[in-house]
Amino acid sequence: MVLGTLLAGACGGSDDGGATSLPPATTTTSAGGDTTTSAPAASTTAPRVPIPAADPAAVTRAEKGLITQADFGGDWVQFEAGRGGPGDLTPTGAVLRDLNPTSRIGCALSPAGSLAPQAIAAVVDGAILQKGATKRYATSTALAFADEPAARAAIDAYRAPAWSTCRTAAKTRDAQAQPGEAVDPQWKADPIDDNTGRGKGGFEGVVRLQYQAVVDGTLTDANGYETLIFYRVGRTLLIVAVEGLNDPADPPNLVKALNDDLNAATTKALARLA
Repeated sequence: MVLGTLLAGACGGSDDGGATSLPPATTTTSAGGDTTTSAPAASTTAPRVPIPAADPAAVTRAEKGLITQADFGGDWVQFEAGRGGPGDLTPTGAVLRDLNPTSRIGCALSPAGSLAPQAIAAVVDGAILQKGATKRYATSTALAFADEPAARAAIDAYRAPAWSTCRTAAKTRDAQAQPGEAVDPQWKADPIDDNTGRGKGGFEGVVRLQYQAVVDGTLTDANGYETLIFYRVGRTLLIVAVEGLNDPADPPNLVKALNDDLNAATTKALARLA
């Protein structure tokens, strides 16, 4: 079994999508081809650059969109606290963010992306939440913009193929750089989902990333995934991230329960933004 990352490159410390960065866990492959995972190591490289903040009110507006433990309720617990609230405001009014390419924000701001730092009024990160004792995690990042055209441009940046290419390449580099890595892991991404639900309830699309590893000499899909769901309400963009792995101990209805919980929690967050 392999857990590629727990929200690798996430913002909170970083801008990856909503919470403190947890780098890829070290993966090893046994003679029989089974993969195992050790605990994630702390990240040591994270260049930070300022994103101009229009005013503290923009931070407050963005924070309304973050999904909280109370939104989930039930058996959801806090795995790690979020970062990125007013306490991160500098004396000049900037919100500092980690814009390395592993972050969700960073890839949108990469040379191949189309989102400029000046377009962002504020960005905040929610806590990483865990569903009970399962290896399923959810977090959120909210970006506030000065106006709706800037928010729509941000959606275009995230929907562009360059963003998925950047993110999967960065996650692959991080996975392969882990000490003691015995295989050659990598990530791949499905194109953003442009289904008929787009535009309803603020929904803007889904990106799915799949962890892969070499098993018996063949690169194959392994037990690790990340799903990123994008929403826009007026001038605010919400990114919801879900990541984890399957476990033999999972209850048979876990996937449905997870989706039901996520839909209910996201609906509450979007209502606050509205």
